[in-house]
Amino acid sequence: MGKSLAQAYPVALEVFQKADEWLGFRSVSLLGKGPEDELNATINTQPALLVHSIAAAARAPGALSHDTRLHMSPGIHGTS
Repeated sequence: MGKSLAQAYPVALEVFQKADEWLGFRSVSLLGKGPEDELNATINTQPALLVHSIAAAARAPGALSHDTRLHMSPGIHGTS
């Protein structure tokens, strides 16, 4: 699901790459390949869904300006 998005849209790939730095794991890989039990763990599912949503929204022209992408805070993950 995230792999095709990242391949089709460079801005989505950029979102996934930045998220991977913050999360410490390859979110697009987890979304695309699993393993399913690892993806289903809440600690992985919530950040993966958030990253995928941001990447999908980033496809819209002007959705994330350059300044916004540079200042997205890694502190937003890890809370529920």
